[in-house]
Amino acid sequence: MWMRLIHQRDRERQGIGFNQIESPFFAVSRVREALLSRRDEFLGLNDFLLAHGRSRGQLTYDVIERILTTVKDGDWLLVCSDPFSPLSEDTTGNYSRIGVRCRVESWDYPLVASADQRKPPLPKTELVASPLPQERSNMAQQFAIKAKASDVLSDEPATLTAITVNDRAAMRETIIRLARKNGHEFVERSSWGAQEVKGEMVDDWDYSMIALHHAGRSVGCGFGAGQMLAIQSEHQAKFDDIGYHYGIDCMGKVFEGRDIRFKGSSVHNYNTGVIGIVLLENLTTAEEGGDMVSIARQALETMHGNMDQEIPAVQIDALLNLIQALTSVFRVTTLGGHREFPMQAGEGKICPGNIGMDLVRVLRIKTQLMQPPSS
Repeated sequence: MWMRLIHQRDRERQGIGFNQIESPFFAVSRVREALLSRRDEFLGLNDFLLAHGRSRGQLTYDVIERILTTVKDGDWLLVCSDPFSPLSEDTTGNYSRIGVRCRVESWDYPLVASADQRKPPLPKTELVASPLPQERSNMAQQFAIKAKASDVLSDEPATLTAITVNDRAAMRETIIRLARKNGHEFVERSSWGAQEVKGEMVDDWDYSMIALHHAGRSVGCGFGAGQMLAIQSEHQAKFDDIGYHYGIDCMGKVFEGRDIRFKGSSVHNYNTGVIGIVLLENLTTAEEGGDMVSIARQALETMHGNMDQEIPAVQIDALLNLIQALTSVFRVTTLGGHREFPMQAGEGKICPGNIGMDLVRVLRIKTQLMQPPSS
């Protein structure tokens, strides 16, 4: 994928449409990574620095963050051959001054899905048993699943084929293989040192929703395996195992949390049919929470400037790849931030933070998944 950084006043003159421009929300992290790497990863970086009176040898982290505000505000635009979230699909209305028309999406109206969002029924499938390679676990060796599509009449509802316990083991392996596509690293439970579950786990399988979380206000980017262990230790004080099915660190590594064959514990009183994914950092803004933590952070920001976490592009890529893997296996229709699910806001939930919610809204447009029900 080629990329080029331009000033917004040059866009119209060069005949560049908003469908070729990356959303500033994602452009910021890509430009930051290019500046920190000291490599010319795309055209226009030197012009960008020159316009701010800087050169590569004069860059400190504070300087980079200061000049990146012009990318965040849309003064400088990242042109891409394949933007993750094109400006033409913007729903925020923040860039109307440069001619972007705000697009209203159905996630503003959670109880009504537009016709193009209603997914067609899945084709009927036939399960075919075949032996798996010897190196797989004993439980997963018994069956592999191959789906054979057959025609479904338009007036005949599609039905899901019953999945046995052994079939589910094979499906877990399928998800892992799909999550490793495009070079993404997937770390299974045994590889990050997960502790044994404490008790009897509850089966779950007919997943239709994905809940996105962040790791909390006390967590920053770090060593993913250690973060997963710390979360598991905290969760096992209340639950039998880590509550999330998957975690993704800032380097884009995907970690297997609770086995997908078992119901998660990531959304209060609303876990049936919900896959929990946690991004292993803090995605709140300073004012969220309205408590002493929030007040202290706001005080720090008055002295040191904005301290919001930017979501690394590699982490977003890994998350999207994982969502695509899950939606190819399960009949997922819904994607939401933790606090969007029923009965969560009343408990003061701010997860996954304002920054995390910005990501959720963009992902809903990208994946055509719907917002969780309000009740």
